[in-house]
Amino acid sequence: MREITTPGNASRNSGLHWGLNFGSLLFGGILLLLIFRGTGQSQVMSMEVITYIFEGLSVFTILSNVLFFLLPDFSERSAASKASFRKTIGRIFMLLRDRRMLLLSAIFMYNGFVLSFYISIYPSCLSFSKSLVGAGNEIIAYFALVTSFGQIAGNFSVSQLMRLTLKTSRNFKKNYYFTIEQ
Repeated sequence: MREITTPGNASRNSGLHWGLNFGSLLFGGILLLLIFRGTGQSQVMSMEVITYIFEGLSVFTILSNVLFFLLPDFSERSAASKASFRKTIGRIFMLLRDRRMLLLSAIFMYNGFVLSFYISIYPSCLSFSKSLVGAGNEIIAYFALVTSFGQIAGNFSVSQLMRLTLKTSRNFKKNYYFTIEQ
């Protein structure tokens, strides 16, 4: 993402990245719901249903890898900044000593733990809960849909707030400098 991001479009690209990330969760939830409804096996999954799920998600994984390789190449910009492997690893460890990077790494670790819990552990607990046994495995599909809708709505609202904040700060600076000059 760094190769195609400039300071002017960093927040937009970041929002698109997270939106697509949770859009895939939305797609996975819809796929699970269609498979469970189509086969009628939402209580107990047979090997056939597991095969459908695996094949469907594998096809889209392969398609996403093909799309990744078809992204535009900005090699002239990256060729100018090519460094040796040893130098690059050294820079990474130097960067890890920066306190801002330590703060970011703690935030990313927290985000990883939360996502792994809410995307894998929590839905599994829901599917084995005795009070929700009637819903069967469809509860996992519904949970994926609700989680992805919430994440996409949250990302959309944060990007809109970011745009509004930037616009307000530009107007404030413009008006502030205008009143000082008078």
